[in-house]
Order: sequence, then C-alpha cells, then structure tokens
Amino acid sequence: MANNQARMSMYSVASEGLGGPRGAGQSSQVSTTTLLNAVHNIYLSSQPYQLDVGTSLVVNTWLTATQAGPDGRTGGTVDSALAARAWEHARRRAEDGCIILGSLHQSTPSVLAPFLSSLPMSIPSSLFKALDAIHPFIHSVAPFNPSAPRHSALGVTLTLNLAGNLTAATLALSQTGIDTTKGLLNIPAESGYRAFDVLYHLLSSSSTPAEREFLSLKSASNYRLLARSGTYDPPSYLPTADDGAAADDLRSALKEIGIKGSAHRDFISMLAGLLKLGNTLDYELDEDVLDEICEDVGGLLGLEPEALSKQCTTEDRQTLIGGLYEALVDWVIAKANNAIKAQLARIRDGDESSDGGRGARTPNTTEDNGDTVCITVVEIADPAVAKAVCMRGIFDDSQGINSEMKQDGVEVASVGPSIVREMQSAVADAEPELGIMTGPAGRDRQHLLQKREDVLEKVGFVADDDGFLKKLLFPVPGQGINLGREGRMDLASVLSSSRAWYHLSIHPTDESPASLAALPSINSAWSAGTVSRQLRSWRLPEWANRRNKSLDFTADFDLDEFVQRYQILGCKDGRDGIESWVLERGWSNGEVVVGSERIWMREHAWWEAESMLDMKPMGDNMPLGASGMMGMDTGYSAGGSGYFPPQVDLASNGSRDQLLNHQRNQSQATLTRGPNGPPSIAPSGMRNVTAGDYGLGNKGDNYRDGVQFNPEGEFVNSLDPEFASGKKIEEEKTTAKRRVWVAVVWALTFWIPSPLLRYVGRMKRPDVRMAWREKLVLCFCILLINAAIIFWIIFFGRILCPNFDKVWSQSEVATHQGDNDFWVSNRGKVYDITKFYKIPHGYTGRETTTDQMQPFAGLNMDPYIQPLLFKACPGIVTDENLALFPNDTKIEHPEGVHTSGKRSPYTGAKIQNPDWYGSVFLPRIKEYYKGE
Repeated sequence: MANNQARMSMYSVASEGLGGPRGAGQSSQVSTTTLLNAVHNIYLSSQPYQLDVGTSLVVNTWLTATQAGPDGRTGGTVDSALAARAWEHARRRAEDGCIILGSLHQSTPSVLAPFLSSLPMSIPSSLFKALDAIHPFIHSVAPFNPSAPRHSALGVTLTLNLAGNLTAATLALSQTGIDTTKGLLNIPAESGYRAFDVLYHLLSSSSTPAEREFLSLKSASNYRLLARSGTYDPPSYLPTADDGAAADDLRSALKEIGIKGSAHRDFISMLAGLLKLGNTLDYELDEDVLDEICEDVGGLLGLEPEALSKQCTTEDRQTLIGGLYEALVDWVIAKANNAIKAQLARIRDGDESSDGGRGARTPNTTEDNGDTVCITVVEIADPAVAKAVCMRGIFDDSQGINSEMKQDGVEVASVGPSIVREMQSAVADAEPELGIMTGPAGRDRQHLLQKREDVLEKVGFVADDDGFLKKLLFPVPGQGINLGREGRMDLASVLSSSRAWYHLSIHPTDESPASLAALPSINSAWSAGTVSRQLRSWRLPEWANRRNKSLDFTADFDLDEFVQRYQILGCKDGRDGIESWVLERGWSNGEVVVGSERIWMREHAWWEAESMLDMKPMGDNMPLGASGMMGMDTGYSAGGSGYFPPQVDLASNGSRDQLLNHQRNQSQATLTRGPNGPPSIAPSGMRNVTAGDYGLGNKGDNYRDGVQFNPEGEFVNSLDPEFASGKKIEEEKTTAKRRVWVAVVWALTFWIPSPLLRYVGRMKRPDVRMAWREKLVLCFCILLINAAIIFWIIFFGRILCPNFDKVWSQSEVATHQGDNDFWVSNRGKVYDITKFYKIPHGYTGRETTTDQMQPFAGLNMDPYIQPLLFKACPGIVTDENLALFPNDTKIEHPEGVHTSGKRSPYTGAKIQNPDWYGSVFLPRIKEYYKGE
C-alpha cells in the first residue's frame, strides 16, 4: 500500500474535486444575475470563480494587487488551481497548452507575474527580474489605470520535460508589438496621462551625475513628447510611487539580465536620443534649431546629423522614433531571454538554485534530453483583443477544437445568431492581432509596417557599422529589417496549436483609481452595473451554459491510444470494448463520449481514470506506459504521476480532417500504441505508426525473402488472424505508363549509384531508393518548368525585340520638350539634340538661337527637312527639278523648313549644295541618335 500511495499524483491528492461535479454538465442554467452574485462573493473573499473547468474569473483592482491574498501572494487574485490543471494536462498528455490572461476592463492590473508564481513548478528568479525590467517599457500612467498596458500581448513560453520540470523559458511580444502612438508619440493632451514609465525613470534624480552630464538631460517639461499632458509625476494615491526608487529598481533589474557597462550606456543613449529627437516633430520648428537638435541626437544615436535633418521628413522622424523604441524593447527582451537561459543552465549544472542562490552540485540527468511540451502564458492586455480571442475560441465552431469535436460526431449546441454577430464584430475589430490581414484594418497595418521598414532601412544603412543603432536594427546579419517578426510571438499560431485555458480579470467599478484609495477596505468598491456590463459584453452566462453542457471536454484520445493507456484498468480493444468499460466506470451521463475516431473526456472522468492509474500496482506483465511508474523506475519524483508512454516516430497523419493528429501540438508520446496489442488491419489511423525513414517502415527489410501470404492468397506472418482470415491477394501487371515513367527516372538518375543510396543514404530497401529517385526527377521537372516560365516572362521578349527599350511613339517623343530634355524625330529615328539646339548654328547664312529652336522640341521634323528627290532615288528620278511638297497644314513653323539644292531660297548658303542632306545633315544628326 505504501508503494501504491507513493505513485499517486500530488496534484490528484492535493486538489481532489477540482475536476468539477461528476455529472455531464451543470444542473441549472447560469444567468447574469446568478453569475453577478457569484462574482460578488468571490470578490469579497479574494477567491477565483470557476466558470467552467477551463475558465476562471477573478476580480482585481490596483488596491487588491498591492495587498497579500489569502495564499500570502501579492499582485492580485489568481487561480492557482487552473494553473496546476493546465500544468498536469501538459505533462500527462504531452500536449501544448496556452493560458490566456484576459482583461475585461481597462483598469484591471496585470496578473502575469503572480500567475507564473502560482504554477506548480520552480520558476527561475531571472524570469521575474526580466518581467520587472520590461514592465516600464510597455506600461504608462493613465487616469483609468496607474499602470496602463500599451502592448497587445506579452507571452511567456515555458518548456517542460514530461516530468513537469522547467527546461527553458522565453518572453516575447506579439507581432503587433507596442502602441507607441498612445505611449510615446502622441499621448493624450489631458491631465493624468504620461508616456512610457522608463522615460521618467531616465530623467529621475537617480541618474548618476556622469550620465546626466553625458546625456545633457533636462526636466521632463523640456521634451515635447512628455509635455503634451503636463503630467510628469506618478499618481499621488499610490503609496510607493516614486520615479527615483523605480529607476533604481529598473537599473538593478537590467543589471540582472546582463544590461550593464557599455550595454547600459548604449541603452540610455538611445532613450535620451529618442526623447530629444521628439523635439523635432514640430512642423514650424526653425531650421537652425532643427540642425542643433539633430547634431546632438546624431552623437547619441551614432548617426550623421544630415541623415536626420535632410534625409528624413518630420513624418519620417516620427516613424523612426516609434520603430527605434520597439527595436530597443525587443533588444531588452532578447537580453532577458539570454539571462534566463544562462540561469537555467547553471541550475541544471547545480551551480545555482532557482531563487538565484548557490545550489549544491548534483550530477546532470538525461531527463531534459527527452520529449518536451510547452505552456504559453499569454497576457492579452487590450480588452478588445482579449474579447475577440476568447469569444472566437468558445463560440466559433468552424475552427479549433470545436470544429474537431463536430467532425468527430460530438453533439455541439448551435450558437445564437446574436452571439455570432457579436463574435464576428469583435474579431473584425482585432483582425491584425489575430493574423487576419485581408480586411481594411489588416491592409492599413501592412501599409504602416512597410512605411516603418522603409524609414528604418534608410537610417540603418547610414548608421555607424560598429554602432549600437546598427545592431538594434539588424539583429540578424543579412536579413535586413525584421522588426515585428524576429523574436516575436505569433498569437494566432499559438492559439491554433495549443489547448486553451482562460483566466479572465474583472474590474468591480468604473470609478477612477484615485477614489479607491479612500475606501474603508480593499474590496469595498463595487458597481453591479459595471460588472454586469462586463459579463454581458463578453457573453459569460452563455459561455458557461455552452461549455458546461456540451463542450467541457479537456482530454481526447485516439481509440487505440485510449485502450493502450487504460487497458490495465480493464479497458478492452475495439469500440465495443471501450463503450463497455466506460459504462462499467459509471460514466453514462456524457462524461465520456466515443466519437467516430476519438474519445472525449470531461475533466472529472479523466482525473478519476488518472488517479486509478496512479494507484494501480505495477505487475510484471504490465505494458510500459499503461500506468504510473515509481520514481526510481522513471527518474522522476515519486510524488509525480510518472506516466510517460513509450516513444515512437509519427509515420503517418492518419486522418485528413485532423481528427487523429489534431491541430494541437502533441509529443510523440501522446500517440503511442501499446507494444503487446496484436497488429490489425482494422480501419484505424494508428495502424501504420511504426519507426522508419520517410514514413515507409523500418530501415532495412528484414523480411525481404519471407513469405507474406500462403498459396491460397491468405495473409500470414504478423497479422492478427481474426482480421487477416479470408483476405486475398490480387496481382496486377505493371502498366505501360509505369514502365515508361520508370525508364525516364532511370535515364535521368543513372549517374547516382544504388550502393551510394544504400550505404551512405541508409536506404536499404529498393522501393525507398526508387521513391527517392522519383522525387529527384519530380523536383527536376518542377525546376525545368519554372525555368521555362521565367525564360518566357523575362528573356523571350528580349530575344524577339532586343531594342524594345529604345523605341518611342510620336506622342512619347512629344513629351520631351524641356531645356535639358530636347528630342525630335526624323525619318523614323529619334534624336536627343539637347546639346545641339543650344549651340548657335545655321546653314542658311544666318545664326539660329536657342529661342528660335524651342518651338521644335518634341516635333516630327519630316516636313521640315527632306532630301532631294533625285538624291534619294538615284537611277529612278533623274530630273533635278522634280520635287515633292508635304501638306502645308502640318508645317506650323515655316521658318524651320530646310530646302536644299538650287531650290533653296538662301543664296550663297551651304544649304544650296545638292549634297547638303547626305554630306552635312545626316553625319551631324547621327551624333545625337537615341532610338527608333
């Protein structure tokens, strides 16, 4: 019995009953009134409220966040049971999870740090120091919130091994980044608003004299970016609000994450430069003042002053400030991630403990080298974005796990049209944050990003090569400007690949935060109308009714996986065996639903089965992974559940509809098939899951010469006789098309010897080698087709018409009439006589000036300059007096007619020479030939 108790999960013992009631759903309908009453009760007791098994509600204000809760933790009320539940699901199911920290009101405080501390695992101190360092960069003071978030979402990705221990952790902003408009460039011109907190920390008295002298810092009122609202001090109602003390804390946190020495000097120089550059965002600024500011800023940023004053417009400088600020925040986050990684490495080596103290050296284990799983805690600070994300995950049946359940045959209640419209409206308002860039908001967002990239690239190329600015804008050499992509979190991708858990924060009143300080107790503020509005806006009553009645499934299995996992508890093979076992356990009221290809379990039923696995004694014939294992057997603590199925390679996806390998990321351990079960040809997505290269089975065909079927055509060898009986084999001859294709493949790949593929490429089976050759030929064909298309688009036209770029129509020639762009045409040829027409010339006995030539710009000179007919047609025309006259209506300037020979009216001039056209005009005009 002692051993059995040791195998029980500590979470199962400590939180028994957290799985919810035993029934399939709630016993009564949830209304706004009942939910409002429940929320009021939990507010008074500083406890969370479980809306459904995957959703918790908490009520927080800045006042409750400063006080210690019932569990002794500061920062506000959080649901540690939800955190533990998500952690247990991640490690037991080897399934990625995403915990969404959503705010229903703009005044709610951040609960990211206290929620992370509530997770049932050891978190390194550097992670919390990193959050402390990042906080002033993305928060600012507002009348409605003393620490208003200016970012769309901030994610903390925790990578765990299957024992539930932390192996890696990273922080990342979402790809939409930071709202630098409201937080820096254009803060509201109303009292009570401030820019990002870090800017006031920089200007505080805690700055060293050397820093203030080097940066030439002044008071906040001297900076245009900070002076719009006239508010420079933190709110007076906060008992510990002081920019000087906060600046000391920030300096300490930055030092902890590696920003010190020269890195810290570069950091404060960049901040000071951005503040001063903000003073140039005035369209009426005097040019001398602009040059003086740019001279100062250029020295701080490592730029030539002309790059800011001459090459950048006022709008460009505004875009530059916002872009550089975001790049600086990304750099701080990257430094923080490196510090967290370094501390985790020291913890693994035994050089340090998770709280930052010195640890006892212990030998490294191999538990960190196995499968891992991720829990991403995402703080969505914007209530509009949080509403869109959460409502889409709950009420949208066309995607995610809701779609999987419907396709698998689970009955899902339809959503009312009013809720659908509200969900669609919320999603439309937050399309860029959800990765939807096809709408108007998405296109506007792409336009702004493109403009920002152009400005940053222009400035980045002229920055000092070894300067901090160049490293900031080009963190990855050779990749150009990738601000908003490198080191950022793709929120839509995280949500689509993880099981979602919701932790929602409500604010109890619309009153200003300053009024809360005068209340008799920390939870005296309450406005039923305000809370009711939040509940109704997010459709939380409908949320609870829908989830608890039909969608509250927190675990799902493939049929074969389910049997393998619970066969030690008596579960039999096949659908009938599963359904019988489910009825035997008493799960007859919808706790477990057997779909067409998956098993869906509610939280209580799943925990009941997991607890029985933990307590089950371990027999000699018990398949590995079917139940919990003792600590010394697995290398994990005896207090953990210890369930880790054998690992396999995923050789096939099974279902095209993603019902088997669904959209949520799963480790290889999740889809394991039991080693003792007989092979089967029954329809199952798992029947082909075997180790092998290219998904074609084990390397090397050990049964190449074996008999796979008997003379009667019945299957033999390793197949289950029950399913193999009566199966016949039909032989089909290779078709002519196949023979031609094989010949083509060998003709193109004969130069690749089979021994090379067999011994170097490790392709021992001939069908694998042939498949590789066929893929190579297909790639060659695709390459050839692409080359032909590119040749047709780019080069074919140039071959047909090599001088296509030297041909103009008469209307195009007519556009070249400038003083430095003087073109004419004659006899089908185009001439650029810009230099010629400016030179005094004349063949008629008088000099021609520039003013006289100007009317002929862009004209066709055929009517004005013609060869003599007997010279143009020698042997055909012999009469020197015969001449052709053009239509006089086309001659707008008769003074420009050049008649050569004896018909010329200019006696004694060069133009009277009959050979003037061929010997004088043509050689001279050829010098200015342009095209046809």
